[in-house]
Amino acid sequence: MLRFLTKGVVWRNIEDDILKVAVDRYGENQWDRIASLFHRKSAKQCKARWHELLLPNIKKSEWNLEEKIEKTESNNESEDKCKRLKLEEIDLNTECKNDHLQSVDMEEHDHGTLSEVKSRLSGTQNENTNRKDCNKQLIEGGGLAALQKRRELRARALEMKAKNRRKKDVDPSKDMKIEKRPTSVKEDLNVHSCVERRNLPLPLNINENILRNVHPGDPPLNDLQKAEELIKHEMLIMLHHDSAVSETQHGTTPVLESNQTNQHSIDKRNVHLHYLQQHPMEKISREDIDSARNLLHAEMDIVKHGMSHGDVSIETFSHIWEECYSQVLYLPSQNRYTRANLVSKKDRMESLKHKLETNRTHMSKESKSAAKLQKHLEIQLNGYQSQSQDLLKEISRLHKKIEKTHVELQTLEHLHHHETEAIHKRTETLTDDVVHQTDRQKKLLLRYNNLQENYVKSRMTQK
Repeated sequence: MLRFLTKGVVWRNIEDDILKVAVDRYGENQWDRIASLFHRKSAKQCKARWHELLLPNIKKSEWNLEEKIEKTESNNESEDKCKRLKLEEIDLNTECKNDHLQSVDMEEHDHGTLSEVKSRLSGTQNENTNRKDCNKQLIEGGGLAALQKRRELRARALEMKAKNRRKKDVDPSKDMKIEKRPTSVKEDLNVHSCVERRNLPLPLNINENILRNVHPGDPPLNDLQKAEELIKHEMLIMLHHDSAVSETQHGTTPVLESNQTNQHSIDKRNVHLHYLQQHPMEKISREDIDSARNLLHAEMDIVKHGMSHGDVSIETFSHIWEECYSQVLYLPSQNRYTRANLVSKKDRMESLKHKLETNRTHMSKESKSAAKLQKHLEIQLNGYQSQSQDLLKEISRLHKKIEKTHVELQTLEHLHHHETEAIHKRTETLTDDVVHQTDRQKKLLLRYNNLQENYVKSRMTQK
């Protein structure tokens, strides 16, 4: 392998090739970064090597006669200066044969150096892109992990505060031993109602006192009252069924859950199953359900078109909803809704206070969400905002320039109009001046001729 000496430093062909690629990648100003690719080369040495020998603009052909004479004269004038390397003694053409990295006829150490440099150069090419992709993957992975964690906690009915968790606490996102709740009665619970399929909330307590108690001495119920009682009875059965299905879906609980809560859940499920044993739910075929749905749609069409009850506007619906909602109040102490005209003043104040706290909590949550969204939008749109500000400044500058140019144009047009009107007057004035000057010239010429004749006559008289 050829070695070259530049200012006391030995350079090899592989190092020259590395220097060329590094300068092409980093430019001619980051010599400290380029020097980090070499083991025993400083930034000053790399810069000197590039500017004195490897720069593409350097002429590497043989010297002509004029250049040799000029070089000789300059050496004679500066004999006290340091000796320089004679370029005739080095075959500079060998430097230009390989413009990219090659590993032919290299030692084992050179192979290692070349592979290290290639990895570093390839790594810096997409350094920013890789960092952004990595951060994005970490954010997405963290969001997916948090979502999966919430789903597992919801499925296992585990309520644990993520904050204030100690290091010694068990991580609920990891696998934990699961115990199955004992079922007292085997019941077919595969039938789901629309409420369960849509994952709608269920009441905490089922009020079974809505059924009318008919005593022996009471008058018999009419058809409408019998239909209402059948509907209420069917509703109670469906509520117990949906509650039992909901408890069955969450039938596994982590060991960390307290025994008291676990036992309470088991007792509630057993109550629902006991009611279903006494009042079994009738299995309805799919044809009967479709037939009932068609009857309901037909009745709705009659009410809508036959009774002139068309589509309700959003204003009317909002007014009716507010009117109906004002007739009920939520009692937080009893955890139930009741009629507004049946509660005391104290319960009304308690309900309004709870409503105020609920709205305040909701506003605080929405405010935090809006702040996060605003911050995210600022990050996403910061470049566009700065670019728009620059464009607005440029537009304002151009607008001022246009206004100035427009004023200048109007001034020039006004001046052109005045100049056009003054051309005729100026032409007449110039014409009069020309005529006057012509007449004067004729008079002066005539007088000159007379004077010349008189002069000639006076000379002849004198002779």
